[in-house]
Amino acid sequence: MVCHSVLNFVVESGAKGCGVIVSGKLCVQHAKSIKFKGEYLISFGQPVKDYIDSAVRYILPKRGVLSIKFKVTTQLCSEGQAGPHNAIV
Repeated sequence: MVCHSVLNFVVESGAKGCGVIVSGKLCVQHAKSIKFKGEYLISFGQPVKDYIDSAVRYILPKRGVLSIKFKVTTQLCSEGQAGPHNAIV
C-alpha cells in the first residue's frame, strides 16, 4: 500500500520514526480510520513537543472528507541545528 512505502521512504531518509493516520470514507459508506506506524513514535509528554513534527491535510472527494495526519520523529543533530538540543533517552 502507499502508506507503507511512505513510511519506508521517511525512515530511510533519516527520520527516527513516523506515523500516518488516514480517516474518512475510503471504499465504503461508513467512515474508518487506518493507522500506520514505522519505527519509533512518541505519543505523549514533553518529548512530543520537542521531537514530533506533524501535519494534517484534507481531501474532498465526491463521497465526503478524507483526512491524512502525518507525524515524524526528528533526529538529534550533532550541532543542534536540524533537531532539538536534548537527546532522546
